[in-house]
Amino acid sequence: MECVIPGVNRALASRRMVTVRGRDLYGVEQTCKVAVADIGPLLVLKLNAFGGPTGRRSPKDAYDVLLTVTGFIDGPEAAVAAFRAEKDAGNPAYPTAEAVLRSDFSEANQDGPARAAEFYPGDATDRERVRQQVVTVGRILLGEK
Repeated sequence: MECVIPGVNRALASRRMVTVRGRDLYGVEQTCKVAVADIGPLLVLKLNAFGGPTGRRSPKDAYDVLLTVTGFIDGPEAAVAAFRAEKDAGNPAYPTAEAVLRSDFSEANQDGPARAAEFYPGDATDRERVRQQVVTVGRILLGEK
C-alpha cells in the first residue's frame, strides 16, 4: 500500500543507516545510528514538497534541492545519477518531480530559483549566484547539461 505522500514508501524502503557521533547537552560523547533516506528518493520527495500537487512552494525546499545535490557526500554526480535512477526504480513520485524541475527549476525567472535565492541570507550578488546555481542543478537533473 502506498503512503498518502507519493514516494515516501520508496524512500523508506531504500533508507540507509548512518552512524552519528557527537556530544549531548551534558557534554557526554554519544553515538547512535539514524535512518536516512537515500539521495535519489530524497530529491524526489523534496521536489514534490516544493511543487507537487500539495507542494508548499517553500523557499527552504527550493534551496534544499541545491544543497542536496551540491553537498552530497558521494559527490554531485552520484546525487544526479541516483535521482535519475528513481525513474527506472518506478518511484511513483518521479514523474511529478521531473515536471516540477521543468516548470519551476530550469529557468532563472521560475519559482524555484527565485525562492531559493530568497531563502539565502547573502546580498543581491550572492542571491543571484544562488539563482543561477539552482537553474544549473535543475537542468543537470533533467539531463540538459
